[in-house]
Amino acid sequence: MNAIDTPSSRAIVAAPGNAMVEWRAKAGDLAERESIIQNWIRILLRWRWLILGSVIAGLLTSIGVTLLLTKQYTSTVTLEISREDSNIVNIRGAEPQVSAIDQEFYQTQYGLLKARSLAEAVADRLKLYDSRKFLRLFGERVDGGLFTDAGGPLPPATRQSRRDKTIRILLNHFSVAPVRASRLVGMSFESPDAQMSADIANAWADEFIKRNLARRFDANSYARSFLESRIAQIKTKLEESERQLVAYASQNHIITMGTPSNDTNARSQERSVLTDTLIALNEQLAAARGARIAAETRRSQAGSGVTAENLGNQAINALRQRRAEVAADAARLSAQFQPDYPPLQALNAQLRQLDNGIAREEARGRSSLDVNYRQALAQENALATKVAEVEAQVIEQRRLGIQYNIYQRDADTNRELYNALLQRYKEIGVAGGIGTNNVAVVDRGLPANRPSSPRPLLNIILGLILGTAVGIGLAFMLEQIDEGIAVPDDLERLFHIPSLGAIPKSLDEEVLIAMQDRKSALAEAFLSFEAALRFSTPEGMPRSLLITSTVPGEGKSTTTVALATTLARLGRKVLLIDADMRSPSLHQMMELRNLQGLSNVLSGNGSLAQMAVPTHQENLWLLSAGPTPPNAAELFSGSQVDALIQDALAEFDTVLFDAPPVMALADAPLLASRVSGTVIVVEASATRKRQLRVTLQRLKSAHASIIGAVLTKFDSRRVQYGYGYESYGYGYGDRSKDFAKA
Repeated sequence: MNAIDTPSSRAIVAAPGNAMVEWRAKAGDLAERESIIQNWIRILLRWRWLILGSVIAGLLTSIGVTLLLTKQYTSTVTLEISREDSNIVNIRGAEPQVSAIDQEFYQTQYGLLKARSLAEAVADRLKLYDSRKFLRLFGERVDGGLFTDAGGPLPPATRQSRRDKTIRILLNHFSVAPVRASRLVGMSFESPDAQMSADIANAWADEFIKRNLARRFDANSYARSFLESRIAQIKTKLEESERQLVAYASQNHIITMGTPSNDTNARSQERSVLTDTLIALNEQLAAARGARIAAETRRSQAGSGVTAENLGNQAINALRQRRAEVAADAARLSAQFQPDYPPLQALNAQLRQLDNGIAREEARGRSSLDVNYRQALAQENALATKVAEVEAQVIEQRRLGIQYNIYQRDADTNRELYNALLQRYKEIGVAGGIGTNNVAVVDRGLPANRPSSPRPLLNIILGLILGTAVGIGLAFMLEQIDEGIAVPDDLERLFHIPSLGAIPKSLDEEVLIAMQDRKSALAEAFLSFEAALRFSTPEGMPRSLLITSTVPGEGKSTTTVALATTLARLGRKVLLIDADMRSPSLHQMMELRNLQGLSNVLSGNGSLAQMAVPTHQENLWLLSAGPTPPNAAELFSGSQVDALIQDALAEFDTVLFDAPPVMALADAPLLASRVSGTVIVVEASATRKRQLRVTLQRLKSAHASIIGAVLTKFDSRRVQYGYGYESYGYGYGDRSKDFAKA
């Protein structure tokens, strides 16, 4: 082990008086830099045998459980469950529309698959209530009160208990596994019998489909009953509204006629007879007005003499043609003869007759036009009067038609509702007769060829995982519960005091014999301890040093003797003082007598020169405890202690005090306040953390200068990662024995 030369220890060099304060500040930085992973690995390595035992226990448990468990066979039925709409009344907005993926619907279906009532139906179908084999397969005792060998009737309570056990077994061994992102559902049953698992799984699927159809039929029956009652109500209202409409029309003489419509489902439109009459009269009035205008036009044209009637009159045309011929003959004769020529005069007379005839015919035509005009005017006036009368009647009928239309709309609305409900009623009847189902079996269950459980490999893996988890959990729990200080780093991390080294536990010889071999592990450890002390103050190792512990038995005296021997070998003149006057032990370890010593010096009955004796080790003197005083604390409180230390330092290079334990005694704190430095001996994995905290508090209260602590009886095999403690098991071929307890 190497000498400790950390920033924490060098902080003491800068200010020995404030060593503890500066050490704690520096040690806080060290604690922050400490790797959490390394700490975890240290804990795991420390409790590795516990973890390994837990892993082995988990492995053995999993193997035992696998061998003891009964083989189970699983049969699976795959169902397809389609989403369905329950629109009893096919009117948009009457019910909220659902999406294509309705989680609520499918969760309901999964709940129905695991319903107790469905399990009861399966048990009834397969007669599982009365099956001894079924109950025996699942570990139920059938030789007791569940069945009677005599075949007599069972009490109701016993039969109910058997039913409850059967249903509980079915539900506990049945599972539903939906296939993600699909409408497929796997439903499985597990039992020790492969054929029974298949039978129960298939029966479960069949009963679910059957009950689903029954629910749909019941829903249709309820819908039919509901629609029947609604149809009866609407029919009554329709008849009442139609009677009211007819009565009002009869009372007010409203006569309407239906007109055809392009929509076959719509009711034919109705129109009043007066409206049709008014339309017809208006058409006739328009025609009469047109005839009158035409007659008036012809009459006005007759004044000019040229009319269409005259032009078309054959008699007039014949006369005019004859006149033209006579006029032509007269013109020819007048060119040859005098006007008094008789033939010419005859022709002129004939012309006059023809003109009179034409005039008479034209006068007769004008008279006919006057008659036609007067007739057309009379007819127009008569039709206008009739139209005015009918218009008044139509206006009155429209006023009455407001209420009539109200009655008409009421009757039409009731008729539409009646027809819609009647149509829906017919559709439900057809759907109920068809009996469609939204659940279909995709794959039926088959008897399994291999058991589904137990699964040896999986059980072993789970056992290893569980054993490892339990072992690690116990390790961390025991680490938290453990009050012992396991490694030197705990001193720095938990108590913020420098670690001056670790003294190994495994020694092959007595301490003094082992120290004689400078190549032994013990000698190497104390050399490292001495090196750490050398850097603890600016002047090097404190010349007056107190070594104490928390409780007895921590190796305090052995550590003091070994350190003194190491210093003496290095050429320092060392005085070893046994300050534990209540239980002295150094004289025995040094094979000397304890007739007089420290108690004599402190009581004034002797001097240091008289009481200190040389030991077998060169450069090493011992001042034994001497006779046991009545109260050692009183001796340490006097001024003789300071005089003793001054005399010792004047004569020796180093003075080592082997002080009593701190707990429950005032000796060590009193003496620690007089010396240059104090070292606390801590037994690895034995000294309690709470005790060490009290020890540090008591020494701090006494204003002791705590140099650090050394860990004794350290077992390097318990921590082999990240700390460099492997070197404690390394030597030159020989090993020493354990510490001799102080």
